[in-house]
Amino acid sequence: MTYWHMQLHPTGKQESIDPKEILEETKLIGMDSWNGGEAQIKQFRDEMKINDIVLIHKGAKSIALVKVIGDFIVKVIGDFIDSGSNQSSVDWFRYRRKVEILEILSEPKNDFPYTRGTLKKALDKKTQTYQYIYDWYLSLQQKQYNQESLTLDEYKISNIFIDDFKMFKNFTLNLVGTDKKPLPLIVLAGKNGTGKTSILEYLSDYNLNEGDCIEIFKTKKAERMDAFITDDEIIVESFKLLKKMDGILEKKSEYKNHILYLPVQVGDTNDVEERIAEHYKKKAKEYDSFKKSLVELQTYMDTIFKDLELTFRISDVDDDKKKVFFKNANGEIFGAEALSTGEKTLLSKVLYLYFSELKNKIILIDEPELSLHPAWQNRVLKLYENFAIKNNCQIIIATHSPHIIGSAKNESIRVLQKNREGKMEALDHFSQSYGLEFHKILTEIMGVEYLRTPEVAEKLATLKKMIAQNHFDTSEFQEKWQELEEIFGENYLDLKLLKLEIASRRKSVQNH
Repeated sequence: MTYWHMQLHPTGKQESIDPKEILEETKLIGMDSWNGGEAQIKQFRDEMKINDIVLIHKGAKSIALVKVIGDFIVKVIGDFIDSGSNQSSVDWFRYRRKVEILEILSEPKNDFPYTRGTLKKALDKKTQTYQYIYDWYLSLQQKQYNQESLTLDEYKISNIFIDDFKMFKNFTLNLVGTDKKPLPLIVLAGKNGTGKTSILEYLSDYNLNEGDCIEIFKTKKAERMDAFITDDEIIVESFKLLKKMDGILEKKSEYKNHILYLPVQVGDTNDVEERIAEHYKKKAKEYDSFKKSLVELQTYMDTIFKDLELTFRISDVDDDKKKVFFKNANGEIFGAEALSTGEKTLLSKVLYLYFSELKNKIILIDEPELSLHPAWQNRVLKLYENFAIKNNCQIIIATHSPHIIGSAKNESIRVLQKNREGKMEALDHFSQSYGLEFHKILTEIMGVEYLRTPEVAEKLATLKKMIAQNHFDTSEFQEKWQELEEIFGENYLDLKLLKLEIASRRKSVQNH
């Protein structure tokens, strides 16, 4: 978000029109061409962004504070804002942007410290102009803060803006679907070093920098509102999703209470065993039977993992010691510590969520594929999605697994990468990822260059190039071919296909 200040300069017949009237009538800001104004027009077109804050003034008179909500538009000659009337108050606006009015002063203040120019950025926080705009915008947020807090029916992140955190500079990540509402499940993918875990750490840390923005989508009895996260020192500014929302300023502690972070480390099943024991004891009291409670517990676990074909079942629960015992197909009974690392992953992450009675939470999970067989990786994402939908939660996952990416819906994928300028960006809304073959996921989404061991891939590529140049009768070619036959065997399909290509080329040469 950037602060600007701008003067609206009507010309000709419109020069007597009050800029306040222009804003109220059209919800537009804009400018025309003039000698020497090329740089400011370029700023208006290229540098001003949606959600930037603009103070409208006339000389030293402050008139209004607005937020940019529309892209740059060039007026077509004869296309008047009031459907054809040549008396439109903005007919002289050749370059335009739609805005949301945050506040129009009934009596303009005559105290704005910068009176010159049509358009200018306020970047230096030490200047009077920056502080003037910042104080005005902050006062509006504080007014919203005075509204009474409400119990939430929904709490999800819709957009994130990071000004400066690790590798992220001026970085935007949207978490909404095609309907513009926050997605219940988001999958972050990308190469090592692209910041997937850093995003989760950023969201869970709560220590946001001035200028950062986490946009929260909240509902209460069908009334949608914004959330502004703050503490005594930092205001984190958000922006409205829909025009008719009312805003509230929310304490950082409330945001913190809605976040749960499950990092990579697994192995400790104590928390989930404790929750299973509590569930077991609660149901035993309801049924007046520990036996019925155990049956209910196993049925519930079977329902959760119905597609994963687990090789163990719950045998017994010691609710006093908070320990769970399992049984395998051979009838052997053992504690959670004897489970495989992959099985512990399912317990400490998936079962932990299902037995924690979480509602309206934002859950961050790093590498849920850890130690899971590919057959389980193919199906584990559905377990998290079912949980998110059932409990009105939002789950954000960071993964390296093509199996998890291939099981995610197209609109749920966010791929982190560096653009040509070296800045981090998030690619979203892939036309196809769900159900895509794994080799295409690896190359088209995850950016993998080689699907084989690079050394072998290069050998095969060299052979193909020599065949294309008809150099297949040389001793060098025969040597390289022999190397690949030793690696793959002479009946390897790719080598058989290359033999057919060589035979076809020989025949073509003979015919000519």
